[in-house]
Amino acid sequence: MASCATIKGNARGKAIDLEPETNAQIPFDTIQNLIIVEAEINGHKGRFLFDNGFTLSAVHPDFAQKAGIQFGQATMVNDINNKKSSLEETTLASITIGDFEFKKTGLWKIDTKKFFPCDNIDGVIGGSIINKANWKILYNDRVLEVSEQPYDVPQNAAVLNVDFNRGNSALTNVTIQEQEITCKIDIGMSAEMSIKEKYAQLFQGMEAINNYGIGSLSGSGLGNPENNYELSNRVVFAANDVQLTIGATLELDASQKYNGYIGVGYLRHYDVLLNSSEKQYVLTNPKIPVEVPESGYGVTIYMIEDTCRIIQKNGADKLLRDIPLMSIVTHIDDTPVSEFSGLCELRTYQRNKYREKSDMVIQLKDVETPITLRYREEKTVRINDHR
Repeated sequence: MASCATIKGNARGKAIDLEPETNAQIPFDTIQNLIIVEAEINGHKGRFLFDNGFTLSAVHPDFAQKAGIQFGQATMVNDINNKKSSLEETTLASITIGDFEFKKTGLWKIDTKKFFPCDNIDGVIGGSIINKANWKILYNDRVLEVSEQPYDVPQNAAVLNVDFNRGNSALTNVTIQEQEITCKIDIGMSAEMSIKEKYAQLFQGMEAINNYGIGSLSGSGLGNPENNYELSNRVVFAANDVQLTIGATLELDASQKYNGYIGVGYLRHYDVLLNSSEKQYVLTNPKIPVEVPESGYGVTIYMIEDTCRIIQKNGADKLLRDIPLMSIVTHIDDTPVSEFSGLCELRTYQRNKYREKSDMVIQLKDVETPITLRYREEKTVRINDHR
């Protein structure tokens, strides 16, 4: 998601418990693993992405206008795709989440439709708020809790010691295949874990899915085409010399900013304590995930400027090798793509196809023969074969 760059002079302010010595419990929704909470600004309630990987916090222009939020200076930022953009910035007097009021927090104006095109999200609760308090995430119960005091660390819990950099990011060191890697803990990333492609030598001979094309979406829109890999089997890793109970679904990313990321896709397998005041994230109560083979059609179809295009494909699938990236799709199952009202209707149609696990037939522009895509287990390659 839209993790952003370091900004000088972030307003940090205070978190004030409106009902002293309480732990406020806040129900949350999820969108593709991501946590969505309710917050209130100037008497107006909205739905916000809970994202500690986002440097400040943010609101959509429509919500800013409704809540009477005034912006002043513009700031240049880099998102997770390393793309620069200019955002209007202000210091918000207060924002209320549950029974807590967060004072003097940095805020950007950002178009949330760029990374939530089919959902109504009013903004982002970012590091400028999250790092002012302590939090408990009970993912299975869909409950978020906030406290002024740090939470007790349960026996046998896994403790990730963190440092907060100038961009409010929580960084921790983990050990994978005897290699220490500094990772950003990013609750706004829906995937489980990713590390830079330069560490590919640690996984020589292992099977992986080759995802070739555009696989990321952030505040500036779609990322650049890349040649990335997702290991077929979970990879175990350690923190503080203790191996974690659950291995991670690991991706090798060609151009990400940090050496590694741990996303909410992995954290959701635990109850998580964000003891910001103690500089520790605590993982407890592991829930072993049910392993399901990766299956699908081998391609990602997306709307770009009113055209339907193949933006990513499985590079190991022989059926797809002759399909150029960014090919224009004119028909899906004999239906002209022009009949879809937009990206959201197209996405709903594709999700229904996934549930049905039925064949999907696509017609490419200037190609005479339709292509039948079968729902099947994803093809893999060995990591040493890709270099």
